[in-house]
Amino acid sequence: MDSSYKWIVYGGLSLLLSLFVYSILLSDQKLSITYIFFLFILGSSTWLIMTGIFLKMKYYNYMIYLILTAIILVVVTTLILNQASSPEYHGSNKYSYIIVMVFILTTIYETYGIIKEMDLYQHVIKSFEKDLITDPMDIKALNNKGAALSKRNFNQEALKCFDKILEIDSKDAVAWHNRGVMLDKLRKHQEAIKCYDKALKLDPKFENAKNTGKIILES
Repeated sequence: MDSSYKWIVYGGLSLLLSLFVYSILLSDQKLSITYIFFLFILGSSTWLIMTGIFLKMKYYNYMIYLILTAIILVVVTTLILNQASSPEYHGSNKYSYIIVMVFILTTIYETYGIIKEMDLYQHVIKSFEKDLITDPMDIKALNNKGAALSKRNFNQEALKCFDKILEIDSKDAVAWHNRGVMLDKLRKHQEAIKCYDKALKLDPKFENAKNTGKIILES
């Protein structure tokens, strides 16, 4: 699964959970810890979905992402603390503060991981693109760029890199194998098998193509 979809799916599941908690609230006449928990889940699902959309758009602007994350943190934290201090609130403020701290710390931790991943991805891709500006026919740079894109599950973009290699050298067994891997990820299994077969014809000792093709045939 594309990593961006992973975040959206997690966010969607969290949103469903928040709706379930909200349904409990409808039958609860008191403003209790359940409402605080509802705000926590709703804030988390909003951040998860926002992160997934951000990654899916491949729009890696750190400042915008951090501003949106900060807005979610401030809004949810403010709502929780306001409700906890309300005269109508029936519950322990201690638990409200714990929920706020968990929300803030987990969001900051996950945001740091996302930013680090974005930075690494951009740095790697830009280094390969710089090599390709110098030499657009650099097969090694194209292969490395394709591999980096593949690790981030940008399979369509990675496939273009391997297609470019095959335009330069149609007898590159590694490129045929890698093209097969991308097609397999894109669920084009029959086309993938043809690529593995092509790689084996060019290099009968290419064990990766042999094993990968066998796995597809057995699945």
